[in-house]
Amino acid sequence: MRKSLFLVLLTITFVGCGGNSTKTVVTPVKTNAFAFLQEVPYQSAMFTPMLGQYVSTSGDTQFHIAVATDASTGNPLKADFGSFYLAGDKVAFDLYGGIGDASTNQWDIYVAKADGSVITQITEDSYEDSYPQLSSDGSKVVFTSIREGELGMTNMIVIKNVANPSIGEQILPMPLGAQETLTPTFSPDGAKIAVEAYGQNEANGSFDGLVLMNADGSNPQLLTNPYASCECWDGYPAFTPDGSKIVFSGGTTTANGDFVDVYIMNADGTGTPTQLTDGVGYNLDPLVIQVSGMADKIVFYSNRDNLSATASTGYELYSMNVDGTGLTRLTNNGLFDGFSQEWFQPQGSNAIASIGVRSRHVHRVGEQSPAQLPIRGLQWYLMGVLAGEWM
Repeated sequence: MRKSLFLVLLTITFVGCGGNSTKTVVTPVKTNAFAFLQEVPYQSAMFTPMLGQYVSTSGDTQFHIAVATDASTGNPLKADFGSFYLAGDKVAFDLYGGIGDASTNQWDIYVAKADGSVITQITEDSYEDSYPQLSSDGSKVVFTSIREGELGMTNMIVIKNVANPSIGEQILPMPLGAQETLTPTFSPDGAKIAVEAYGQNEANGSFDGLVLMNADGSNPQLLTNPYASCECWDGYPAFTPDGSKIVFSGGTTTANGDFVDVYIMNADGTGTPTQLTDGVGYNLDPLVIQVSGMADKIVFYSNRDNLSATASTGYELYSMNVDGTGLTRLTNNGLFDGFSQEWFQPQGSNAIASIGVRSRHVHRVGEQSPAQLPIRGLQWYLMGVLAGEWM
């Protein structure tokens, strides 16, 4: 589950014009935050983790951004991250290139304390491991891994223990007829996992929709199957903080073009999903965060304000209420901002991200990364709260 983070920020002191007086600004005491990736300009496979924060001060809530820095240099962190997610007091991410002196040509999963003080490597194998999500208590991480299945190499869902990743892993069984399972996420209580699955079986025919299962993979239930009526898919599920609903992205291919919108539905599958965005642009990977003094917010990334741009320059962050009202653009920098690099296209590419081609990363296992710079660690540096250049 992806949750808000509680942080205590530093009190800011200003020196008065006379030089002998001070004014102490009320300290922001609660930050409702999420992590995301921002493209490093002109370095095609490099990204910097960012922290988006709703900061409440004296009843006024504003959105700010902080940047992750390399713990050894203090400079903004630049590495080939595949995705980056915040959950409670931890972050989970997949990284190509390794950490410290261990340079690698593969994707691996890592979990760190939110301040970057402790980083644990979760996987160290030849598989392409991606899209990690943490349980609400931070004890387990679930992710997508390309493994050998009955039909060859395919995306499967794997769970590992965070405190001791070496004690084994749990590969969840495929739902009936599924060929691939993708983008897993835990329910708030850790009892369920929602995924995107596609395949074919006698009961549902061809399907590409959301599946809800127990955390051990048992009792899978197909919640949505848009493919039964159109060339469509549903993916990127995320639960609301109370676990009662799921938000997700749904993609549709029509004679008039490709569309990806944000939807919300009951987590038990009852009722009909409600479309929240308006059919403009690709609206991707929604998550729900709790904001002090405000309604819960759905945060997602989209190219809705720059439809003609490639993915590398067209995607910004947006928020809206869970009923679809109050659409607000959060970033405006001309760079790619998103929770994973799945829809990223390198600068100079004429390609535009397509719902028909959703490759996970710019390169694959065994390839040499142009951004292969092992990181030494990470830490959050509180800029953005004081200056808006990262907005």
